[in-house]
Amino acid sequence: MIPVTQHSTAFQIVDVKKTFDTADGRQVQALDGVSFEVEAGQLVCMVGPTGCGKTTLLRLMAGLETPTGGQILLEGKPVVRPGADRGMVFQQYSLFPWRTVLKNVTFGLEMKGLPKKDQLKRARRAIQQVGLNKFEKAYPYELSGGMQQRVAIARALVNEPQILLMDEPYGSLDESTRLKLQDVLLALCRDHQKTVLFVTHSLDEAVYLSDRVVVLGGMPGQVVGDLTIDMPHPRERVSQQFVECLLHIRQVIADSALNDNGVDLVPVQRLNGHLPTPGPCCFQDIEPQRKNP
Repeated sequence: MIPVTQHSTAFQIVDVKKTFDTADGRQVQALDGVSFEVEAGQLVCMVGPTGCGKTTLLRLMAGLETPTGGQILLEGKPVVRPGADRGMVFQQYSLFPWRTVLKNVTFGLEMKGLPKKDQLKRARRAIQQVGLNKFEKAYPYELSGGMQQRVAIARALVNEPQILLMDEPYGSLDESTRLKLQDVLLALCRDHQKTVLFVTHSLDEAVYLSDRVVVLGGMPGQVVGDLTIDMPHPRERVSQQFVECLLHIRQVIADSALNDNGVDLVPVQRLNGHLPTPGPCCFQDIEPQRKNP
């Protein structure tokens, strides 16, 4: 975890529930009784199977949706709307097609009224961080999907929010760029004490980046595991400690699938038939509340 001047809590997610109304009049419950806290300066990854509510929870934390029950507190105050203290990177790029890469990245700074010289300096620094410094004058339609996502990441970074909410931001990138941007994010957290909530389907990415991994499971989604990863950076992906953490997270997801459906839907690799006892990982078992049929 990135050191901060004093112990403080950034987010408190308290018994959060979320239900959506469908076009045909039905109700779909996406989240049910989700609770956990995020300390300032932590990088927390949320993982779990498709449909367990990861993106929904991130949107609630951003203030883009309102909980049906429970509450989300940011530094002790309820989240009721989006704010400049939170930067969001979506799965979709959401770029302005009529603006160049540079102009897309400077947009938020223009809205803040920063001097043009400062806008350009900060925007070019963010663009260089994501490896697009040769494409400042390009328009979104001239870029690949992965390059467009890098522009979206730079646009979030340039506003220098204290909290980054990232919804699978590297999912569409090639492997080399993805690995590079993982290190860019870690450097950003180290140098600027950012608090990051990061949704990913890659367990490897979660273990590589995180101070903690929160595992969601079930439909509706609930917290089924919370793993603290006590390994220094840079982390070796082939180390025994790294692999043990991966195996534990996979087992939690597998157990959640088994509890929900009565069958093991997630094959888990075991060592000699057993999951190894973790060394640098501190795992907290969560017993989700199950509704009687």
